[in-house]
Amino acid sequence: MMKYGTLIGALLGFLIGGGPLGALILGAAGFWLVDRRSVWQLLAGSGLQSRLFSVNHEQVQSAFFTATFTVMGRVAKADGRVSEQEIKTASEIMKSMRLSPGQRKAAISLFNEGKELSRDLVPVLSSFHQVARHRHSLMNMFLELQLQAAYADGVISRQAENVLRDVCSALGISQFRLQVIQQRYLAQRAFFNQYQEQTRQRHQANLAGRNQLNNAYAVLGVPVGCDDQQLKKAYRRLMSQHHPDKLVAKGLPEEMVSVAKQKTQEIQAAYNLIKNYRTQKA
Repeated sequence: MMKYGTLIGALLGFLIGGGPLGALILGAAGFWLVDRRSVWQLLAGSGLQSRLFSVNHEQVQSAFFTATFTVMGRVAKADGRVSEQEIKTASEIMKSMRLSPGQRKAAISLFNEGKELSRDLVPVLSSFHQVARHRHSLMNMFLELQLQAAYADGVISRQAENVLRDVCSALGISQFRLQVIQQRYLAQRAFFNQYQEQTRQRHQANLAGRNQLNNAYAVLGVPVGCDDQQLKKAYRRLMSQHHPDKLVAKGLPEEMVSVAKQKTQEIQAAYNLIKNYRTQKA
């Protein structure tokens, strides 16, 4: 049944002087602008759309898996040798993907195949491109994984860059898009490295803080779980015992007064540290 968009377009094309050719052209325009949506909805409703235009999910996964590790092997071998860090990076990627033992074995095999320069990557890339060319997120993830492998040693080699350019050409990915993804990857990498370093420093600071706090309790000779009254009692007793004037009166040489003062300062500092910690925690 002819739709209204097609009919009206055909009539207009004929009446304005285009004749049969004008009717054909404007009729097609009417279909494209108006009726096509109805046809597409009909296909969607009948289930034909998914059967005609979708790609088998397993095919996509298989093509992604094969292309990822085969190209990764080629990127790693691009400069002539595969470093221990590149092998470690590939292994970490496999681990992060939570591959089963069988999948890991297959990934290693593909990686080794990719290292062989005689291995033609065109069939692998063509298969991947065929099922994933409209799946931009998947393509981006593929490139990010290759960049992770390429920067395994900290910097990317010129040969690895050339491999990535050739791969992008085969996948229909522009060099500009590659540069954008590469810049984003480097920014993420720098941020993550900085975050890890800050986390490590905070952990060390917290560890040092806990050790310092435990030492403060030890200085006062009280357990960590003592109450405030016990803490204050221990503090006053030690301050009294180490008071310079009292020690001098008991026979401490004048030359040792500075040592006694140092002791009282240490006791005071330990008490203040514990008090401040308890106040902040409360």
